[in-house]
Amino acid sequence: MIDIDKIILEWSYRIEDGIPDLADPYKVQKLREAFKSLGYSDEFISEYVSNIRKISIGELLVEGSTAATTLYHEVISGIAAVDSSVSVNNFATGADVAKYFDNGIIEAVAGSKIPSYKDVMTLPQAKFLTAKDKDGKPQIPNPKVVADAISSGKKVADQLPFTPSPPAYWSGPTNDKSDFGAADIILSDGSISSDKAVGVSLKFGKGQLKNLTGNKFLSAIIDLEGKGSLMKAIHEINGDAFNEMTKTYVGLIKKTVDNTKNQDAMNAFNGIKGNIETWATYQKGKITSKEAADLVKGFPDLDAAKIAKGGTKYFGRKMAESSLFPSSWAKDRTDYFSIFFGMFLDRYADKIEKNLGTLFERQLSITTKPFWYSASGGTDLKLIPGKEQFDALVKTLQFDYKHGIKGDGYIFDLSIKDSNAKTLGDIAITLRWKQGQMVGYPNTTSTGKWHIDNKEWGKIFN
Repeated sequence: MIDIDKIILEWSYRIEDGIPDLADPYKVQKLREAFKSLGYSDEFISEYVSNIRKISIGELLVEGSTAATTLYHEVISGIAAVDSSVSVNNFATGADVAKYFDNGIIEAVAGSKIPSYKDVMTLPQAKFLTAKDKDGKPQIPNPKVVADAISSGKKVADQLPFTPSPPAYWSGPTNDKSDFGAADIILSDGSISSDKAVGVSLKFGKGQLKNLTGNKFLSAIIDLEGKGSLMKAIHEINGDAFNEMTKTYVGLIKKTVDNTKNQDAMNAFNGIKGNIETWATYQKGKITSKEAADLVKGFPDLDAAKIAKGGTKYFGRKMAESSLFPSSWAKDRTDYFSIFFGMFLDRYADKIEKNLGTLFERQLSITTKPFWYSASGGTDLKLIPGKEQFDALVKTLQFDYKHGIKGDGYIFDLSIKDSNAKTLGDIAITLRWKQGQMVGYPNTTSTGKWHIDNKEWGKIFN
């Protein structure tokens, strides 16, 4: 048995664009590394990866959603909620999905406070609503996505205090800006303006309630009076430590290059390095295609094209991936994390204590109106309270937190307890650089784990 969630998360960290792709040999190698880092044996990895390359990414990784997967899952869930007769056979191509917009079973809405109707074929996602793509290849919704969507839509409909009527509303284009917040579809008794209208947030597969970015996480728990990027604020407070980390990292690159004894690589590095000794100058460091080609002559496991990819800056962005790069960097990096994040969070401990409820509110994506959260084909179905209900509820909850180094990142753990000190769930926010690179500000991901079932959730949160 494997933990798909952990594998995908670890895999996405190790690839530059964060998008799993079994057709890319480089990304497949990063998948192997992800398995290895989580303790799987070489024999298991070899057999498993060889087998999964024979099937599609959509069939294997239910969390690896693409834009097409998201569209099909959301729209078909809405269709199934108001038309219980649909089955997987009704959605052989993208054009089959489009038919339900044509016959009024589902409509697309956009806008902000009050959603406005949109011709779905004017939206960017319309490219998935045809029988064939622009290259003439059939557009076939993944049957597993379709089955999950139909199950989810029907289960949500069964839980509502009314029977939802057409049209269902696909609200993905609102980008969370309406009163229905994170809802992907809106169901009602026939009108979006009805008092019965309710939003539904949909996740394909297991899903999770929210993934908080660095700014959203920090702005939820600390108010730095409109300073903009709070990651930049951390840099401003700990600028000396960022510069020290830069010197350490660049020094390790030099040591690694010198150890290759390759003159072309050494000359290329020395020409690139110049006077880079601060975080700011490192971020502006440049490398040409010629310099990259010379640099990798000492590193048979690196690709010059990838080192120089995306322009000419960040000359050291891929060096940490080489097997020749000193393993000591992992400890150095996490030690600096303790300075950046540990000192920063300790500095604002008083504010954090007061704002833990706000962090929980962001994790739940609380908005004006209540909405349903549906994952795992509707078997994980939770009613998320509206703002007024949540504000009353949060006063009865207890919050504890801790933070520190864990693995190759810095973790902020929030524990949510009821009035009897029973732990209801935990939220873990991880800050780290993808693949050990030191480029820009660290990435942030969050995961939530609940220790109560849906029935217990309903008693507490609704």
